Amino acid sequence: MEEAPTCSLAQALSSLSALREQNLRLRADCAALHEAQGGLRAESLRLAEQARALSRDNAELRDLCCFLDDDRQRGRRLAREWQKFGRHTARVMKQEVGLRCGECYCEDIVVGLSCFETLLCHCLHQSFTGHN
Repeated sequence: MEEAPTCSLAQALSSLSALREQNLRLRADCAALHEAQGGLRAESLRLAEQARALSRDNAELRDLCCFLDDDRQRGRRLAREWQKFGRHTARVMKQEVGLRCGECYCEDIVVGLSCFETLLCHCLHQSFTGHN
């Protein structure tokens, strides 16, 4: 059998003291790591909640954009219908006026109706594009 290395009592006590100091430092480091881990866990939970809130906000904004786009398309369709109505009305009025009055008076009415149609289209365009 091999003999265990022998050392003096002073060397053994010195080694024991050094090992105890190292043990205390390691325990302090371990406690600091646990504390840091708890902080990171709390930060992770906070960020996860923030991500959920941002995801909800994003979904609401997406829905709002879809609604506004649908509304914009409805407005454009309505403006086209008003234009058609205005052109049709001007045509009908021109025919009616042409049957009932002389050429000079009829031209004034047709010009007036055309101006009205242009003004109506311009106003509708401004109201749907948001310009005043």
